[in-house]
Amino acid sequence: MKDEKRKDVSWQGKCSDTVYIAGSEAEGHFSLINEACSMIIPESAHSAYDKAAQYFNIKLWRIPVNKDFIADVGAIRRCINRNTILIVGSTPGFPHGIIDSIEELGELAFSSEICFHVDLCLGGFVLPFARKLGYPIPPFDFSVKGVTSILADVHKYGLPPKGTSIVLYRNHEIRKNQFVAGYSENTREIMEVSKRIQKGIKDISELFIVERPDMTIVAFGSNVIDIFEVNDILSSKGWHLNALQRPNSIHICVTLQHVPVVEDFKDLRDAVQTVKQNPGPISGGLAPIYGAAGKMPDRVMVQELLVDFMDASC
Repeated sequence: MKDEKRKDVSWQGKCSDTVYIAGSEAEGHFSLINEACSMIIPESAHSAYDKAAQYFNIKLWRIPVNKDFIADVGAIRRCINRNTILIVGSTPGFPHGIIDSIEELGELAFSSEICFHVDLCLGGFVLPFARKLGYPIPPFDFSVKGVTSILADVHKYGLPPKGTSIVLYRNHEIRKNQFVAGYSENTREIMEVSKRIQKGIKDISELFIVERPDMTIVAFGSNVIDIFEVNDILSSKGWHLNALQRPNSIHICVTLQHVPVVEDFKDLRDAVQTVKQNPGPISGGLAPIYGAAGKMPDRVMVQELLVDFMDASC
């Protein structure tokens, strides 16, 4: 198994992705090895690893901590076998705030040719600065041989809104597996849906696409009908597009939510025909506001108009 691991350049990336809490969207990364693979963590490790193990069908071994309430390196060593893909150390552990022996665990992981994930969620924005200030903080980052991935929660001591984390990898070979299966597949889907929408718009003679969209935002307008009236009808059918000016147009920002309902965007063709046959604003629509704003050469007046409209709407 060691030889197989050494030769498989993507293997480390696969095992580092075990930590679901780090933001993995890579279902199937373990399709080749997850029938019997396992990871080993101390009892003091966060419960997120239980979730990760269940999600990826990984056998999870929780090892009791030693008398100092840190990971028992000897016990972890005895538990490692040919199916072990990952061990975890915490800096610090969630229950007691004590840092595991990262250097010893790193040496163990390196010599066993398995991945070693450092859970720096609590300490990510404290320990590096504490060490610079002279506090006795033991090594915990990529300076430690054997560490393959690190997770830090920004929302704890980094002070942003809750729900922000970062995952770091030792090298590109590991990191590239984080976004290949997840973001690449998502990107492919929304890019293809964007192309389908563009083709559909081009088939509607009353519309034109604004230049050539490079990504997943498609702006379109009309020289024949009021595009803002079209937008109002689409809004009444549950679509949420943004009104634009210079030129008067609207755009759709394609997301994953549009992937399963792209066929329903035929509502656009129906809306165009409705406006063409029965021009004029619909009740409660915003077409008059956007239309008037688009014709005003004085942008200060546009701002005042919109402020008055929003005040009246509240």
